[in-house]
Amino acid sequence: MKKIKDEELKKLFLNASEAKELGASLSGVFSAFAKEKKLAKGTVRNVYYEYLKRFETDEALKEKFLAGKTIKAEKIIEFDELEARWLLKKVLIGLAFGKSVRRTILEITTGDAKKALRYQNKYRNMIRGERELVSEVIEEIKSEYGRCYDPYKPKKEDYALKRLKAEINDLYEKIAKSARDENLTLKAQITYLKEENDRLKETLVNRELVKDYFSKSDEFVGGKIHKDN
Repeated sequence: MKKIKDEELKKLFLNASEAKELGASLSGVFSAFAKEKKLAKGTVRNVYYEYLKRFETDEALKEKFLAGKTIKAEKIIEFDELEARWLLKKVLIGLAFGKSVRRTILEITTGDAKKALRYQNKYRNMIRGERELVSEVIEEIKSEYGRCYDPYKPKKEDYALKRLKAEINDLYEKIAKSARDENLTLKAQITYLKEENDRLKETLVNRELVKDYFSKSDEFVGGKIHKDN
């Protein structure tokens, strides 16, 4: 495996820290770094979490790469049986009515990129490893809607319909991205306004201190400095 230099790792953790502050996905950070360094995305992810684990017991190493910043590995939240079944059913219903997996998951997660990635991975894992459950849910959907998409038997569709679906899904993703970008902009503006408000408060406090000082000074008389002859 190609060795990642210390300076490159520092950049990786800096980018990860900035992404977390903005509420962005680490997946994008890993992808960009992997592409730049000609590495597999999985390799970058593994190195990142390996170092996070080492930081827990090595303060010197942590200071070297994080320089005072704090990054913690997020706790993995396991799916319970009801949530997994609910997710599977939602996606299969979406597929039955012409939506893509991505679009359906974006809808049920209301554009939350982190949750969407979690749901998408879980759905794919269920399709690969829980065929009995998938078949059971397919039959349940058929009894309710009269039809269901079967992920094990992809249906053929004509080119025009396929292209239309792609355009609709692409439009939906652009709208979702625009909403996320607007949310990040609003967060930045709120942060700026809070900082500006703190500066104004500090200015007002300083003015009150100056005013109080002169009002109590024996040398300040009628708004003029009184000098002894």
